[in-house]
Amino acid sequence: MPKDFTKYYVEGLGKNLNKRELIFTVVKDWIEKNNPSFEELQKTFPDDVQGSKGFIRIESEVKTVKHFNMREPLKIMNDIHVVVSNQWGENCKDFIELALSLGYKIKPEKNDNAISVINEDVDFNIEFDNNFPRSFIKLLKENRKNEGNLDAIDTFIERGLAVSHLNYGAGKIFEALSSRGHADRDEDFVSPYTYSKEDYDVAFSLSEDVSELKEKLQEQNLIDIILEYEAIENIESLEFKLFYPAYLISIVNKLAELEDSEMLAEFIASQSLGNSRFVEDSGYEYGSDWIVDLCDELIGVLYGIDSSSDDYNNEITLSGNYFGVSMDAGVDYIKISEEIIAQVI
Repeated sequence: MPKDFTKYYVEGLGKNLNKRELIFTVVKDWIEKNNPSFEELQKTFPDDVQGSKGFIRIESEVKTVKHFNMREPLKIMNDIHVVVSNQWGENCKDFIELALSLGYKIKPEKNDNAISVINEDVDFNIEFDNNFPRSFIKLLKENRKNEGNLDAIDTFIERGLAVSHLNYGAGKIFEALSSRGHADRDEDFVSPYTYSKEDYDVAFSLSEDVSELKEKLQEQNLIDIILEYEAIENIESLEFKLFYPAYLISIVNKLAELEDSEMLAEFIASQSLGNSRFVEDSGYEYGSDWIVDLCDELIGVLYGIDSSSDDYNNEITLSGNYFGVSMDAGVDYIKISEEIIAQVI
């Protein structure tokens, strides 16, 4: 059965919402308006609407964190924090019936991961497809001199960020490309665009404490963290590819605070499907390790460092003292890391 990518509009609350965003947005709004007890909340949003995994749980009592939106706990009566299930498919229809009975006005939108942003002078289509981020980078570069189209892309990203964190990586890519030397060279962007959301920076870096972050990454590969935290089943999915740049830039920036180029180099080199437990456990077969190539490309976009240039064509040895990745590499990730640290610090 093909996957249902229907997006939804909720009057007064938001549009272009996927299933998880729809349900979280409605539950959050109902909580803010009613300040319920946990018993009242469960009576209004009973488990049988979601199914076997449960609908709403007290944050501290959750045993299967990948089944709930642990990123955004909601506060109810008596300062209790609860989290909402992220396990939605066909059961979304049952939730919509419930939400309609509570007075919410919900309509499906025709959406296939694309949106048309229409201003007075702009009618421009923006689409995230499964070739993200390469197709998005190409779109940005092709329109680098068209301020109207760039504004439309900016509007698309900002609208998404108003209701979800899914567009954050795209925003940081746009920011990096449009801001780097745009006034200095004829081939660069006509205007810079910036995206700053402190809560997203903290969420995607996994921890405000850099030592704690380092420990998490020593215990679990970034690929597996994304799959678990975002409840993504398919590593080839658009959803994974949208989240990966957001996590990568936030974590690299955070690790750079330690000013340890060998450690950062090993983290960058660890970006490989071969280091993912998901890949090992599922028997996933692949020809080229596209995560390696994607990581190198993103480092180029986000930090302006072209790892394929002769400047970084040096043999180095990584000891494996940090993330268990010991290897001889033909790319000087240590020099790349030194330059990243110099930019971030």
